[in-house]
Amino acid sequence: MEERHSGLVLGFFEKRREKKIIAEFMKLEEKQKIAVVLSCFDSELMNGGLCQFFINDTRLYAPYVAGYLNIVGAKEISSRFTNFVESNGIDLNNLSSFKCRSLEEFSAQYKRYPFDDFDNFYYEQNEVCSVLSLSERYLLGE
Repeated sequence: MEERHSGLVLGFFEKRREKKIIAEFMKLEEKQKIAVVLSCFDSELMNGGLCQFFINDTRLYAPYVAGYLNIVGAKEISSRFTNFVESNGIDLNNLSSFKCRSLEEFSAQYKRYPFDDFDNFYYEQNEVCSVLSLSERYLLGE
């Protein structure tokens, strides 16, 4: 009973935190949103891959990734991201199945889908075509 209670409490605070993240995000101007989403996306990819992006709170930005990648000119990455999500039946508006409470659950997430395929493609992008480089040029109006 106590374990169930603590799970409900954690769930309550988790939902509250997520709502606050989205509320603050929605207050941003469009270019700020692009900077936040693509910076988080690239940071998570470079640190632990697409799976890590889906596991961490950054998953809240997942519905915006493909569109923002297209806006900054990262069309091939956007296409690969969209294909990965669609071919694996991942609902970007509901990534709750990626939430982890233990290291074992975290490790198991990496086995659910062929994340290495997308990650390796992402890592192979040359600097000029990198998400951060394209984002910077877009945000500076170049």
